[in-house]
Amino acid sequence: MLVGGYAEDPSGIDSVWIDWSVGTDSGTTPAVIVNPDFPGFYFAEVGPFPTSSLGSGSAPIWLQISAYDASPARNESVQTSTSFTVLNDCTLK
Repeated sequence: MLVGGYAEDPSGIDSVWIDWSVGTDSGTTPAVIVNPDFPGFYFAEVGPFPTSSLGSGSAPIWLQISAYDASPARNESVQTSTSFTVLNDCTLK
């Protein structure tokens, strides 16, 4: 699952991280700028998710995107969402 967000700061962006949680499984992955023509748009591939968390249906996923600026204080900005669902055993046609 591709997850992304926009981050900018006058001092620059040091790093962007995406935390996720599905059932009892969780992880963290760094986000990167995929297209240099669109600076500030950070994306990361999240998953695959363990079948034990999804079973044969679907499960809600908690996502948090954290951006840290490039100032000496390394200020943090956080956005969280729980409005996504991960599907398992689905065939797209």
